[in-house]
Amino acid sequence: MTTLQEINKSITTITLENGKQYATVPARITAFHELYPEGRIIPEIVMFDNTAAVVKASVYNGETLIAVAHDREERDKSEVNQTSYLENAETSAVGRALGFLGIGSETSIASADDMVNVGFLPITTTNPMIPTTPTAPATAKPASAPAAAAKPAPAPAPAPQPKPTPQPKPTVKIPQTVEEARALVLTFGSNAGKSMGEVEAIRPSNIDYYASEKFANSSHADVIAAAKLIIAARGQ
Repeated sequence: MTTLQEINKSITTITLENGKQYATVPARITAFHELYPEGRIIPEIVMFDNTAAVVKASVYNGETLIAVAHDREERDKSEVNQTSYLENAETSAVGRALGFLGIGSETSIASADDMVNVGFLPITTTNPMIPTTPTAPATAKPASAPAAAAKPAPAPAPAPQPKPTPQPKPTVKIPQTVEEARALVLTFGSNAGKSMGEVEAIRPSNIDYYASEKFANSSHADVIAAAKLIIAARGQ
């Protein structure tokens, strides 16, 4: 029979930028079913409206309740939460409940404070500056002339401004391996500055979002490809 110690030694973890390791929720679920072949994980919506969601996760071994955990997610907390705050609450509640059973907690798993420190931070983006036509200098008014004097000639029109030269778009490198996919650093939204591997560890449902049709029309082809590689590796 597989023991908890054996599971925790073999469970897949991802190293975060704080130097600690964190077991992903999918890895914890896989380990749970190895330890408890007749186990069940039942998520339950406690509260759900257009601003937030609270989910309770109950873990059973057969008919015996062995762990319970909750998680609350705000819709406005991050870009991904705008469409997936209920799913993120469910994922986090399940991960916490399995953590209470000790699954994935013997490999220096990051603490709650650590997760806040490496969590989703807002970023301010700067739009490209749009060239504007400079204002023509004001023409000095002529001195008052005698009534019989001729009117001064009108000021010449300002010369046309040259059109800005379009800048070439940067080349996007599409990741080819799972390692390259997890090393890809996001440059937009609430996950900016984080690698795909870190996002996978903290909020695996965000990876599903980047690979979904909701994100398919974006210009981030590298992120979409990385998300699909990471999802494909989950079952290996």
